[in-house]
Amino acid sequence: MELFLKTFLAVIEIFLITTAGYFFFKINIFKRVYKALLFYTINIAIPVLILYRLATKFSASLLSQSILLPFYGLFLILLGYFVGKKAADVLKVKNYKMNIFIAMMMFTNCGYLPLPLFAALFKGYNIAIAQIYVFFITFIYISLIWSIGVNILRNDKKVKQGKFSFKITMPFLAVIVGVILAQLNIKNYISINVKLFMEYVGKSGEMLIMFIMGGGLSSVRIKNIKIDKTILFLTLFRLIILPLTILPVIIFLKLDFILRAVLLVEAGVPPAVNIVIINQQYGKSKDLDFIMSSMIINYIFAIITIPLLIFIAQIL
Repeated sequence: MELFLKTFLAVIEIFLITTAGYFFFKINIFKRVYKALLFYTINIAIPVLILYRLATKFSASLLSQSILLPFYGLFLILLGYFVGKKAADVLKVKNYKMNIFIAMMMFTNCGYLPLPLFAALFKGYNIAIAQIYVFFITFIYISLIWSIGVNILRNDKKVKQGKFSFKITMPFLAVIVGVILAQLNIKNYISINVKLFMEYVGKSGEMLIMFIMGGGLSSVRIKNIKIDKTILFLTLFRLIILPLTILPVIIFLKLDFILRAVLLVEAGVPPAVNIVIINQQYGKSKDLDFIMSSMIINYIFAIITIPLLIFIAQIL
């Protein structure tokens, strides 16, 4: 119960930061620097955090435990697609909502939400282990949302033909470079000052990303938030059904607590806020209210479901 409360408070802290981002951007205090902050966080701070963790904490034993995690990330995407497609058919989701429903089942906040969560939940070396697991799971994941995810949300013909592109991102490159640096044992040649600089820059990205994600939701109008059957079932499948689907496998594999917690949380986090950004760039304005309503409801319920997943991981 103590761990549940600790996780609950950590999630509340993260969501308060996200809420602060929402209101600060809503009243235009940071609106002019939104793109600059987003660029810094995604292309500098998070990649530096990845490089710092991998270059200084990665080991051969962690490599053996992490090597298959990118495939777990791909498995979650495929599972989200098939469950989302089947659920949308059963619920008879309207055509214009169909691809959004499926995209929200496939692409989640599997990187940016777990990073500060595990930083608050664990201590010392265990933070590095948990975050390294997250890096490997999201290794290909983040790149796919900006390729396959864009095509799905645009209802691109390439999706129907089974043709997909792959976009290289800075976090993707940082994982590759970080593993190489770790194998070269580069940590013995990095000065204390450089390590401290990398740590501070990386940690700025942990919390700043949630502040910016709140800014990404600032275009939503509270009065336009509507709860319907589709959104409630999306929340049920996204936050509860999918992680419970993974649970028997995790029990069978008899994994350690940190890895159990990471795998369960990764399966049960809310949809990616990037879906909002993609819709704003490539989608239709009529879809925005449904996306925003779905996001808000999912993130509210996640305040309870994520601590429950951590609690389940502990008692297994």
